[in-house]
Amino acid sequence: MTGINKEPTRSFGWGAALLGGAVAIAGAAFLGTLAANVRLRMSLAEGQSTEQAYAALAASSGPMDVLLSLATLALPCAAGGYLSAKRGRGHALVQAGVAGAVALLFVVVVYLNPSSQPGPQWFIGLSLVTPVFSSVLGGWLYVRKI
Repeated sequence: MTGINKEPTRSFGWGAALLGGAVAIAGAAFLGTLAANVRLRMSLAEGQSTEQAYAALAASSGPMDVLLSLATLALPCAAGGYLSAKRGRGHALVQAGVAGAVALLFVVVVYLNPSSQPGPQWFIGLSLVTPVFSSVLGGWLYVRKI
């Protein structure tokens, strides 16, 4: 057993960062779909046709819609950042930041869709900042043992 270093390495863990990013992407996709389905079901229960319900969903841009949209992105990103920081081999906030950058790629790909209707520029800006900020916040929560 001589020559084996049992000290943990402090290098960057790409696997942890990618796992955190995947959790953020999957969580955001799940929560976003869940929120949209609830909204559609509510519209259908009010007697709207399917076409009207989808049109209302596409046109929704009120303060609660914006808040819900950002929350469905921020919460999974924070969870992904936390997980990345926890599973990484040191440099917790960098791990979390890279997980957020991976999640940011998902947002960019969604916006590049020709049928995407991202909203006003301030919302686009917020939604581009949210993944990395929230992931780093999740990493910070891990570091603080919260």
